[in-house]
Amino acid sequence: MVEHFIERGTAYPCRVGKLMMYETNISCRNVKFFFEDFVLTLMLAGHKTITTDHLKFEFFPGTFFIPERRTINNVSIPNASVDNPTKCLVLELDPSFIQTFYQEILLSETDKDILYQAPINGHDPKGYFFSNDRFLIASLVRLYEHQ
Repeated sequence: MVEHFIERGTAYPCRVGKLMMYETNISCRNVKFFFEDFVLTLMLAGHKTITTDHLKFEFFPGTFFIPERRTINNVSIPNASVDNPTKCLVLELDPSFIQTFYQEILLSETDKDILYQAPINGHDPKGYFFSNDRFLIASLVRLYEHQ
C-alpha cells in the first residue's frame, strides 16, 4: 500500500540551525503554513503556488525563497503525486549566526568572489556591502534586519 501525505518533513539538526526536507505526494489546495523565524527555502522538485495577503509566488525547482516570518501562507500543490512528489529544502539558521555571518561578509576584504568592493567616488568602500547578485544581497539583508 502506498502512503499518501500532504507533507512529510525530515529534520537534520546542525550546529547553527537545522535543515529540513519537506515532501508532498498528493495534490492539495490552500494548505496553511508559517515559519516563526526567517528561513531559506529552495524548491528541489515539483511546483507550489504560495499566496499571502501581499504575495502570489510560483515556486519552481531552482528557486530560492525567504518567506515572511509569522505570516500565514497558503500553499497549493496541484501536480504532486506518488510518482511526482514535490520536494522543498528549508534551512533554518540561528539568528545570532546570521548576524555574525552578515558582519563577516560585510567587513571582508578577501572574499572577492562573493563581494565586489569598488571605490565609490574615490572613497574606500570598507563598511559597505556590494555584490553582483542582487538576490543574495536582498536575502542577507532581509535575514539580518528582520531577525
